[in-house]
Order: sequence, then structure tokens, then C-alpha cells
Amino acid sequence: MDAMQELYDAHIHSSKTEEVLLKMDKDLLDFIESNIDSGAKSLFLDTVESVIKNREQYFFRLGFSTARELLMK
Repeated sequence: MDAMQELYDAHIHSSKTEEVLLKMDKDLLDFIESNIDSGAKSLFLDTVESVIKNREQYFFRLGFSTARELLMK
């Protein structure tokens, strides 16, 4: 289990992880800026913020779960 904790600690603050997530967020915000009118942006951004947060948590858990399964084999 120590190996699992080390894996988690090594990747939770990984600069590569942050770079990928920030690029995806920037691409999404660029799309919003060019395709959503200003009256709907606030509501849309509030909704998207929740989706982004859940997406990041989902992908991190999925990657961590996959790594754990591979280490346990």
C-alpha cells in the first residue's frame, strides 16, 4: 500500500496533469467566448465550472484506479 500512496502523491500535483487540464479548460473557455452570447455566459460558465471539476475528479480517479489494478497484478 505504500507504493499506492507514493503513486498518488507523485501524480496529484503533477505539472503534466495540470498542463493537460488547463489546456482543456482554456479550449473550452475559448469556445464559450466565441459561441455564447454575453447574457447567457454567466449561467453557462457556472454550469461548466461544475462539469469541469467533476471531469477532473473522474479522470484522476480513473487513472489512479487503473494504476492500482496494474500494481496489484
